[in-house]
Amino acid sequence: MHSEGSIESIPSPIFLDYLPQNELLVHFPEALRPRFRHLLQHFAGETSSTITHSDAARAAWCAAVPQLTAKHLFVLQGTIAISALHVSKYAETEKEKQHFRDIATYQMNMGLNKYRETVARVTEANAESLLAFSVTATAWVLFTTADEFYTLLHPLHNSGQALDLDATIQSLVATTSKILRLLRGVLVILVPCWNLIVNGVFKDVAQRDWWPYPIPATPEAIEDDKRLRDLESMWMRSDRPYEYQFDTLRQVLKDLRDSFARVSQLTVTDNSKRTRYGKLVDWTSVLTWAIQLPLTFVEFVEARQPEAWVILAHYAILPAKVEYVFWLEDLAANIVSAAALVLGEHMRSSIEWPAEVVGVDLGLLYSTHGHKAKVTSIPE
Repeated sequence: MHSEGSIESIPSPIFLDYLPQNELLVHFPEALRPRFRHLLQHFAGETSSTITHSDAARAAWCAAVPQLTAKHLFVLQGTIAISALHVSKYAETEKEKQHFRDIATYQMNMGLNKYRETVARVTEANAESLLAFSVTATAWVLFTTADEFYTLLHPLHNSGQALDLDATIQSLVATTSKILRLLRGVLVILVPCWNLIVNGVFKDVAQRDWWPYPIPATPEAIEDDKRLRDLESMWMRSDRPYEYQFDTLRQVLKDLRDSFARVSQLTVTDNSKRTRYGKLVDWTSVLTWAIQLPLTFVEFVEARQPEAWVILAHYAILPAKVEYVFWLEDLAANIVSAAALVLGEHMRSSIEWPAEVVGVDLGLLYSTHGHKAKVTSIPE
């Protein structure tokens, strides 16, 4: 099955050779094997391009699945789950869509049970298996939380519908926090076992020594960097005494500027597209900032601290640059929409740029329910 969701052309048959479906599928009832065989083929040919960045990385990932499944079945369960989720997106009927969603949910939940038990003690023997499942679980959660955002945000566009706005905002904050904590969660595996991972079966997936130094690469990137730098004026001003919490904001903003600059270096001109940004060589570069966030900043987000939400809204510009990664498609707009509601209309000007870039209509969002949010200062 070739869908609009693939990043590149269908890979050569060698990709499929990495996944000996018949050997792997002995773990499942015989009646399910034809369907699961199809899902493994779809993973090799299509879904693998949505969890890593190059043909070499895709080949390494497909080669790793049978090796790691021999040690930990949850690797295969995560692989089938994310492939089923991908197939569901392009299903022709609601019944077929729900069928594949059910497969994805069941396999992911089965894998999660053993993953949670195993990740409690990360070792060199299980680190690669944990990483493989963590990536598929992250994709699964980001895709499914898009449904949560839709459920929360859709009523805002219906002025005749009763809405508990405070409860909606509270839920949006909780869902956003879940995403940020999930992305940071991979550090539990990467930090203690990084040398093993970059030299093991995921070498071509994890190695990033070739990334350029983060300097804005174009006049547009320099302009973007100036916009980001100007955010410091939210706390660096004469009428606001210094607080220790400013250190976290300053560091997070510096890291975001570096991420923007690096993404500009990794973007090449694509004459086939009349877009500002061109083609991103390594789309995974848009996730590094969120993965490396300090926990303190996530707590600021949870406390609805306004500067944190303004910075987070600007981060959303990065995932908006990614194309054909189905589980990231709605992330940018959802983050900016949540930020708009948390911050309130009186802070509209602070997020107008990211809203314009990701396609969020702030006028519609604020006018429908006349929202005036209450925001808090940096928590003590």
